[in-house]
Amino acid sequence: MRQKILNKMHHVSLSLLEYRERLTWAFLNRFIPWSDRQRTDLKTVCLILGPYRNLTTLLGALLGLHPNCQTLNHSESRVLEDKELNFIDGYSADKFDRFCRFALFASSGGKGGGYGGSIVHSHAFKKRDEVRTVYERRYGKKPFLKQKVQSVIWKGDLRVTNELRRCEVDFRELIQKSPKLRFLMPVRNPLDCAISNSKPTHGKDFLGLKDKTFESTLEAVLQEMSWFIRLAHEFPDRFFFFYQDDLQKKDLFVRLGRFLQLDSDERWLSDTLE
Repeated sequence: MRQKILNKMHHVSLSLLEYRERLTWAFLNRFIPWSDRQRTDLKTVCLILGPYRNLTTLLGALLGLHPNCQTLNHSESRVLEDKELNFIDGYSADKFDRFCRFALFASSGGKGGGYGGSIVHSHAFKKRDEVRTVYERRYGKKPFLKQKVQSVIWKGDLRVTNELRRCEVDFRELIQKSPKLRFLMPVRNPLDCAISNSKPTHGKDFLGLKDKTFESTLEAVLQEMSWFIRLAHEFPDRFFFFYQDDLQKKDLFVRLGRFLQLDSDERWLSDTLE
């Protein structure tokens, strides 16, 4: 009985957090203008795409260690189901600006799971002590909005990828309209990625997945990766992919910094390797 009461209290506290954040965002969006400093500082907005279980959370956490990078984890429902924020479905400069502002707000709070928020709430910080230790050593324990954000990273993975397909986005047109927009995908060993996505709790968002067998899941993983890689060859200045072994190399993060137009930061390069 005591545990049931505690579980209900925990559920209520999460609901109250969501309610408070929704009210705060509504007030912020309507009454407080987006400062010229924030607009000027923000150089790139990058969407991490591709299948789940593909090292994207680790990548988002490592990028979030940069002093000028803010990572929004998940929050797909809050963005994609809001017509004022979903710039993928009928792009406009106003919707894109509003999304940028929301991403800065949401990535400074939130919680884990689908609701999303700061990358600090992700499993990369819960299961990898070294990531949490490096982050806390430089920034403290609580999520916050960094003073100078040059790049916003949205780790939306497959649901955002599916939305791009659903809306039949013309990438040539989209990137012409939005000079700040970038796309990023790590390439994990497809066999490992497929094994992880074959678990009952994963892999359900693949479009056209015939069944949950390993073979079908592997085919879906390969299709997602090849789709992105083709776009990277067509638009190399806007799409960036790398292989999992590159995560051990300093050069990868030097190139990522350039791709995202981040200020050079030697401590960040050292922290990512650590």
